[in-house]
Amino acid sequence: MWHLPNPQTRTTREIITDIDAALNQPARITILKKPMLRAIGLFNRNVHELLSTYYQFDAPFIADHSAFTSAFGGHITDWNEIIHATVESHRHSTPAQIDVATASH
Repeated sequence: MWHLPNPQTRTTREIITDIDAALNQPARITILKKPMLRAIGLFNRNVHELLSTYYQFDAPFIADHSAFTSAFGGHITDWNEIIHATVESHRHSTPAQIDVATASH
């Protein structure tokens, strides 16, 4: 199996903490265990679908891109650069505007 090149493995908590630090705000992380997702999934189809991917978050999920880079090479962007670019993009974006009068049509 081939995986596209990716930077060093980080936990979701580490990534969220770094993004929040770059935004100068405290990290707010809530963990929902499988039973809670099942309960919410009874009422929300999107949350119900998360159950099929729960294994990706329940244990370390490490992708090895060595086969891809051996065949094609490739540049791997460092996490600090990814976080900086994401935060800058967020700072310069404007919230989507929804016209409530036409949104239901």
